[in-house]
Amino acid sequence: MTPEIATIVLEAKVDAAAGAAVSFADLFPWRDYDEVRKVFEVRGDVRRGMPLTMVIEGVWQIDVLADMDKKIGEKPLIGPWMLFSMDALRTPMVVRNSVQAGQMLRVSVAGAGPT
Repeated sequence: MTPEIATIVLEAKVDAAAGAAVSFADLFPWRDYDEVRKVFEVRGDVRRGMPLTMVIEGVWQIDVLADMDKKIGEKPLIGPWMLFSMDALRTPMVVRNSVQAGQMLRVSVAGAGPT
């Protein structure tokens, strides 16, 4: 995996037991204004269609494709709901460690490397 491109800390809005299937959009609903307005500044250029690996601390990791172009330092800053497609954010994943509503989780994004 290539170096980390971005990180953000988001508050889980639901409980999810280990082994349960849950998506990013379930954990961090886009309709929650406080979480939607959280953004990260990319530390590496991103191109639409670029393979990325998103890791939710202690929960899962998923390989996704970037849904937009963004250069280092380019404004406005972006959040996960802009960087990834809603299809990717709605993909259910099996939870490794249980999550509780209100738990703060670090979400990191790295280049997935050559495919």
